Amino acid sequence: MNELLSGPHRAHHSGATSNATHDALAWFDLGQVDRDQAARLGPISDQVADQIIEEFYAHILRFDNAAQKFTSKGQIEQVKAGQEKYFTDLISAEFDDAYVADRRRIGGIHEVAGITPTLYIGSYAYYLHRLGTLIGDMMAEDPATAFRLFLSLAKIAHFDMALALETYVETREATIERQQRLMSELPTPVLKLKQGLLLIPVVGMLDQSRRAA
Repeated sequence: MNELLSGPHRAHHSGATSNATHDALAWFDLGQVDRDQAARLGPISDQVADQIIEEFYAHILRFDNAAQKFTSKGQIEQVKAGQEKYFTDLISAEFDDAYVADRRRIGGIHEVAGITPTLYIGSYAYYLHRLGTLIGDMMAEDPATAFRLFLSLAKIAHFDMALALETYVETREATIERQQRLMSELPTPVLKLKQGLLLIPVVGMLDQSRRAA
């Protein structure tokens, strides 16, 4: 197993990192040591990624609320490829502003696509559990190192989830606000039932001409 961990690590390509990103990384106590230790898991992750993703989709497609998100086998294969890249980036990417922006973008896509936080976090939990189990099995001769490397990966995963979920919430709130604004701007019909008695629905607002009538 040592040859797996001592293999060529993925190169980090550092980009711009804002103060906000630095602060977020500090809040999660994420540093270069965690990046380096997660990168050491790259060869193992590459070896088992296909297995984990196949097991994951066999698992979630048993549940109607997850299965209904997919309309064809082609779509499932496309999502599998995207998810493999997503988890590869989790281990290999530099945590700069570009990475943060991409993870936040994905959070917005999830909200628009109807991927609930329960489905998102559940998929993450499944991936981490299966990868952690396989790491333990493949590094059975050095469990202390396996545990230390996995702890760094778990810290990164929680940072990653927070980025996506923050954007999910922001996108949902923006959608609700936009819908409420559109509703409030709808002209409200005023129906005259009889002399001196008007019927005014409670949805929307009176336009200026009807308000003066």
